[in-house]
Amino acid sequence: MNLPFTVRQKGALRSGQIDRKEGTVVKILNFGSLNLDKVYKVAHFVREGETISAQEQNQFLGGKGLNQSVALARAGIFVEHAGAVGRETTEFHALLKAEGAGTTYLRVLETVIGHAVIQSCAGQNCIIVYGGANRMTRPQDVDAFLKDYGPGDLLLLQNETSCRSEERRVGKEFRSRWSPDH
Repeated sequence: MNLPFTVRQKGALRSGQIDRKEGTVVKILNFGSLNLDKVYKVAHFVREGETISAQEQNQFLGGKGLNQSVALARAGIFVEHAGAVGRETTEFHALLKAEGAGTTYLRVLETVIGHAVIQSCAGQNCIIVYGGANRMTRPQDVDAFLKDYGPGDLLLLQNETSCRSEERRVGKEFRSRWSPDH
């Protein structure tokens, strides 16, 4: 990648080892959803009042936020993932750590994980999403996620948590108050 800044490479820097004098190292925080995806392969999409049998069923760890954090980590870029999972899941922490992403801001709540039911047919899909823990993030959680971030750092948002207005507020802060040119 040809970026106008240097990002933390996986394993290259630890928190607190960022050289702010040079202003070239950027931290990335991804505040996004984590879902348990249940994918059903079907001959056709279910219609109103119809019950059909699936040809196949698979289960995956997903959510736009998780997928982006994993993609960045696989590209060798260190990212901290902020979000919430339900009490019954530890796989999300394990996956993020195994891929090289941070889990400092990943909270476990006394609720169920967000999940998706996905019908897959001939390369197309229909999706039902239940937000679960993704919808339980509070504005004060967002402020806590951001306490270690500042000028020049990057924030990724997918607009899939309960804090959509907070996401907009924080996104505006990152663009204006924390921009490297400010």
